[in-house]
Amino acid sequence: MLLIEQVASYEAIDRAFEWLCEKRKDYHYNNDVWQLRRWWHEKKPKLMAQLLAGNFRFGEQRRVLSRGEVKEIWSAQDALVLKALAIVLQEVLQPHLSPRCFHLAGTGGLKGAVREVEAHVHEFEFVFRTDVKGYYANIDHDILFSMVAEYVRDPVVLDLVGQYLRRFVSDGGIYVDIQRGISLGCPLSPLMGALYLKPLDDRMAAMGCFYVRYIDDWVVLAATRWALRRAIKATNMVMGELKVEKHPDKTFIGRVGRGFDFLGYRFAPGGLAVALVTVERFLERVSRLYEQNATASRIEEYARRWLIWVRSGVQRVELLEEVEGAIAQLPITGMELYCTSCLPVICHPPSLFLHGNISPLALFPHYFRTRFYLLSAFFRGKWSKSSFPVSSRDHG
Repeated sequence: MLLIEQVASYEAIDRAFEWLCEKRKDYHYNNDVWQLRRWWHEKKPKLMAQLLAGNFRFGEQRRVLSRGEVKEIWSAQDALVLKALAIVLQEVLQPHLSPRCFHLAGTGGLKGAVREVEAHVHEFEFVFRTDVKGYYANIDHDILFSMVAEYVRDPVVLDLVGQYLRRFVSDGGIYVDIQRGISLGCPLSPLMGALYLKPLDDRMAAMGCFYVRYIDDWVVLAATRWALRRAIKATNMVMGELKVEKHPDKTFIGRVGRGFDFLGYRFAPGGLAVALVTVERFLERVSRLYEQNATASRIEEYARRWLIWVRSGVQRVELLEEVEGAIAQLPITGMELYCTSCLPVICHPPSLFLHGNISPLALFPHYFRTRFYLLSAFFRGKWSKSSFPVSSRDHG
């Protein structure tokens, strides 16, 4: 069976349609997803015929402003085809991708990458942690297309991949020809992002390094400075070949004992903790919700989901005193935040540090006349400031 026949099969198209319906179930009533769903019984056979004949063409993306962020949106039908393409291509490409790349479905995800580093960090002395500056936006089309063509021979499928890469974006009636980068939020992009850094995965494997990657964030652990320098040199060579750059503000090179941030967590001699930048982003989101006149229950629900995310998938998480300090210093005026299921613990300003064992997890919001101190995320265990050194150099 040709690859395009798999893309246009009932199985792939039906799975993609189910995904689309779930993904866009809360979209505006004027969005084209509702027209596609209404007339799907007529559109489905026509779409499958177009794909098999090699006549399908992606339309332009629309650039829209959503919740203060600029996003590029595919039409409903285009998103469905891209999902079907991703379903089939993942089966083709997955066997060739490194098991040290954790962001694709079935590979462990973000928490799997965190657990892997946590399980082995104590075995090494040195660490190199970095990511790619503007990763998706700076992927070279020619390089990525040649990588796909190495494993995919079907010309119709390759044509679809080429259209996905060299796309047009409509921005208020102005059409922009995208000549570099892949689109965020596209179902095919995570797979393409995994493939693009395959040369780095292969180089680290050949060197025998301890290496973990999640999309464009990765960590290398080494027993000696010499081994670490070799890994850094190899990384720089691969970055040059792929025409991308390391992010200077998110690169940390040093001893494991100093502590380092990775995927929202901080790895340090005292254990696994929430990274300071993670809490800062949480507080920024809380501030935005307040500015948008969100209800107290909505803010509380967001905070609870954040706490669940922090704790899930890892055995134990400690919270830095520095993180508590960042929370305590955030001014939010005029907001009333009520928490209905807190432990009966009262905390008075200016000191918002509690020591000892507190269980279960609880969120303690506190109202003051002109300022709120949001004391979030209490976990089991005691916190030792010296055990979790924080360096501004490696916040990421």
